Amino acid sequence: MAKNTGRTFWLYDGRQFFNKNSALESAGDISRVSFHHHDEAFSKANWLVEPEKSWPDLLCERACQLRDSYDHLRLWYSGGVDSHTVLMTFIENKIPLDEICIMRTSPTADYEDPGNSEINFVALPFLRRIQPLLGKAKINLLDLGPRHYQKFFSDPDWAKQVNTIDFRLSYVSTASLLLPELISPIERGRKLANVTGGNKPRLEMENGRYYAFYWDEYLKWDLNEATRESLEEFYFSSELPEVHIKQCHMVKNHLKAKHPEMTDLKEFFRNDHPVYVNELNSIVRLPAPGGVSLGKSSTLLTPKAAYQLQQAREGNEEVFLLYQRRLEELESFDQWRFNNGHISSGFIGIKSQRYDLGA
Repeated sequence: MAKNTGRTFWLYDGRQFFNKNSALESAGDISRVSFHHHDEAFSKANWLVEPEKSWPDLLCERACQLRDSYDHLRLWYSGGVDSHTVLMTFIENKIPLDEICIMRTSPTADYEDPGNSEINFVALPFLRRIQPLLGKAKINLLDLGPRHYQKFFSDPDWAKQVNTIDFRLSYVSTASLLLPELISPIERGRKLANVTGGNKPRLEMENGRYYAFYWDEYLKWDLNEATRESLEEFYFSSELPEVHIKQCHMVKNHLKAKHPEMTDLKEFFRNDHPVYVNELNSIVRLPAPGGVSLGKSSTLLTPKAAYQLQQAREGNEEVFLLYQRRLEELESFDQWRFNNGHISSGFIGIKSQRYDLGA
């Protein structure tokens, strides 16, 4: 069975960490911590040559590889382009899934709030519409409400349990901590994969050459001790690095054709750019089944989290104050961990090793 152990982690003084905050606390200096993302497999691959296989064929091969490696395939589906492309790969190639998880959260048990709009108006209706195509796959709707918020933020070590300090709990890592039933396949002796859409490629340029890399912050919602052995980022794999290499070259080819003047690529890869985010999606992902989106952000409070924090302020003051207190405790440590020295800007990102894609 494929395991995430030893493939994606933070490293300090020869010790692997699956929690960034713990690694930073041990090191006392962010420059002493390195981030490793499939280094062993990726460093052996040829990044200068685009894989000959088509993008759909590689996606199919990845889905088959996962199906052959695990007894229980659980796809985390949001209705966004990343997880939707994964779902359609399994469906179109008639590769069975065992479970499709979708998650709603609310500190006041109002699961119809705007923070859950993508699930309520896109993911759920779509899954119900195509249910005959899903075979025996179970659609598992998970609602995390007031008691889950209370339990999670009552833990003084909450920031060492997951890699996000976002207020929302709708992530693979938090759900795996708060919902014991999610490990039931393992308890029954089955090999479990938590399959996620993850993120898209990130490139940078230097001296006319393109390089692929990854920020550790892209994994903050999924990776922790509870998921490290079962987490499978669909597009990033030690078993099939050609998938990621292919999408990197697809993006590189697009940039050379459409934006040859662009040498600083930061703007193109901004999660909240009003134009480029859709352009990037169109290169390597299928269109989402609906058009509901509150947008993304690189700061602490995403638009969805802001909705739900306001919801807690108005309807669950105990949880709101508890979360505020936990943030104050975290910020009272060393502010060097945060962008601009302030917790609201999130943790400073750590880059993975980078790979040369050529000119």
